[in-house]
Amino acid sequence: MLMSMLSYAATIFLTHHAASLIQLTAHRFLGHRTGGGHISRVHAYEHHGVYSKDRMISERYLDEARSVDYYYAIPALLVAVSAYAVLPLDLLVTHLVTLGFSTFAHFYLHVQYHLRNTWLNRYAWFQRKQRLHLLHHRNMSRNYAVIEFVWDRLLGTFQDMPAAR
Repeated sequence: MLMSMLSYAATIFLTHHAASLIQLTAHRFLGHRTGGGHISRVHAYEHHGVYSKDRMISERYLDEARSVDYYYAIPALLVAVSAYAVLPLDLLVTHLVTLGFSTFAHFYLHVQYHLRNTWLNRYAWFQRKQRLHLLHHRNMSRNYAVIEFVWDRLLGTFQDMPAAR
């Protein structure tokens, strides 16, 4: 029983962190590199164009620009197919459900980071992640993560907030 619970917990933990690494990698190499082609142009000029300088947050999400969020789906699909090849059914279901929730959380939190009156403002963890994300909009070579900034730390792209004076 304990081993079964540990297997589920490990699957959830590893799946979420794999999804976070996929998000960061796709964001960094497709969204912010010239090799990202169309995706890079749309992300850099439309999303970062809408949310730049003094217009980082707004009353409603302003990203009316074309969405290129689909570029996360391809690597996530590869992870899901790989999991199908190696996981037993119960862990595969756990993996797929976690992958879906994690992907949703990444998109949802990203939208909330740009809202002035989000219900999440009451939480210190959210405020910190929001500030780290907004630093990314000021310096597009830093803080690619949306949820797990541990990947930015490990990859050398993390920028912490300036110390309060």
